[in-house]
Amino acid sequence: MKNYPEAFSHHKKIPEYEVVNGDFLQYDWSDASFVFANSTCFTQELMGSLATKAEELKPGTFFVTFTKRLPGLSNNWELRDGFRRLMSWGIATIYIHKKIK
Repeated sequence: MKNYPEAFSHHKKIPEYEVVNGDFLQYDWSDASFVFANSTCFTQELMGSLATKAEELKPGTFFVTFTKRLPGLSNNWELRDGFRRLMSWGIATIYIHKKIK
């Protein structure tokens, strides 16, 4: 697995995070610098909604998904890596996306 120090290089301590119990499509997470979606069981429709919502994120934001890439991303995004790892339920591909514009 590659190292992505630019995702965490500005942190001298554990970054602040927030856990929200609710519909993540209704929540404003446009100020996030790192988003993780354990998306193995997500439908294509839900993945499309995530990709649409991800366009609101600022450049430099990392978005990590499992098994499925964010579909139909604009030229504002690049896929930095995709690699397979064993999870408790089997092998999943981990995709690392980065917003570049």
